[in-house]
Amino acid sequence: MEVLGVKWAPLNTPLQRRLQTLSVVVWFVTFVFGGLLGWAGLALAALYTRYWWLVLAYLVWMYVDRNTCETGGRR
Repeated sequence: MEVLGVKWAPLNTPLQRRLQTLSVVVWFVTFVFGGLLGWAGLALAALYTRYWWLVLAYLVWMYVDRNTCETGGRR
């Protein structure tokens, strides 16, 4: 099947192959946009839920723990 010059996979492609393609797409989107979505979710949780204190505690921990990888871990 060809639409606008793009040759698409046939419609009788097995379900397992379609699921493999879906898993690659989900992995790619998560890899590319995961950080942005994580920060957006954190901002939404901080602004629009009653768990703002948990977000604040997590941000404080991120600040306190920022140099751990450079100082040899948590010994």
